[in-house]
Amino acid sequence: MKILFICGSIEKGKDGVGDYTTRLCASLSTLGYDVSIISLNDPYMDTNFKTVLNSEGQAIPALRLAKSEEMNLKLDLAAQFISEEKPDLISLQYVVFSFNHKGLPFSLAKSLKKISNNIPWHIMFHELWVGMDKGATFKMNIWGKIQKFIIKRMVTILNPVITHTHTRLYQLKLANIGVKSNYLPLFGNIPVTAVTPHRNQRQFVVFGGIHAGAGIGDLINLNARIKEKFKYDLKLVFVGRNGGELDQWLPLVRNSGIEVVVLGEKSLGTISEILSQSVVGISTTPLLLAEKSGSVAAMREHGLIILDISRKWEVRGTDNVPIPSEMISCNDYFDNFAHTEDRNRTHPFGIAAVTQMYLNDLRGINII
Repeated sequence: MKILFICGSIEKGKDGVGDYTTRLCASLSTLGYDVSIISLNDPYMDTNFKTVLNSEGQAIPALRLAKSEEMNLKLDLAAQFISEEKPDLISLQYVVFSFNHKGLPFSLAKSLKKISNNIPWHIMFHELWVGMDKGATFKMNIWGKIQKFIIKRMVTILNPVITHTHTRLYQLKLANIGVKSNYLPLFGNIPVTAVTPHRNQRQFVVFGGIHAGAGIGDLINLNARIKEKFKYDLKLVFVGRNGGELDQWLPLVRNSGIEVVVLGEKSLGTISEILSQSVVGISTTPLLLAEKSGSVAAMREHGLIILDISRKWEVRGTDNVPIPSEMISCNDYFDNFAHTEDRNRTHPFGIAAVTQMYLNDLRGINII
């Protein structure tokens, strides 16, 4: 079977969905499936060209189309590439802002339908629409309603044989607009290459972007409680692109007595090593969205306990949406895990398991 994936960009290490798509292709390729990728709106390209990606030892044919290029030309090149690859299924990895800088890709569905030659579609919804939360402004609400309309129209036009999303929240929101989706958990984009037999009981790690409004005070209070009872301060390692909030955090955590190490961007192998040495991963992603965080997925796959210090983020009509059970509070950590040996968890949704779930869903509709 041949599967062709379409996403916005596949610049390695610069686009989370691009990295996800490339890793999924590599995983499928190891199982004998023919895969290829089109990056339809790649901001890291000046020209359009075909290439072969090397991902985890697998060669993946790819067509990279520059964001600055005229759309009709890109569509012609994409149609030609699809004709050459002859896929049995086209998988759209949907992120609304990947295909239009305002998040309003009105013509995307018709354009994709035109170039697909009646090949069946799959859609993976990585993001939906803005303005979901209770505190959304009038502008964000209107913007979100338009994005919701675009999704409904896209599903009508492409008529996918199957759709997926990786958060229970998004699954519910899609159902509310008449779109049935299967749950496909997110895997991390950091291969588990480092194995450390002994973790540093003091070492917590912040990997990736820090969301505004996160409860850094909760972490500082946790450190004070640990210091009082167990006589040591935490060590907090920052790795990856943490964003502007890092500058707000650093003086606060340093003044609290927490040891701070700021590493910045590192190789995949180094990040895996840091995660494997740590006991706790810090999540600042709102709980309802934690399932869509690649950083959270990577930390879980490396056996870390996930400490939630995110800001309160509420969405109407989500009382029955389950919160990931592995997310714990600072109080939970102090009461049940601090200074104990039970600090290493396993995560069932690594890339191999998710790939099999994806293939099983395709078998369920007789695509493969």
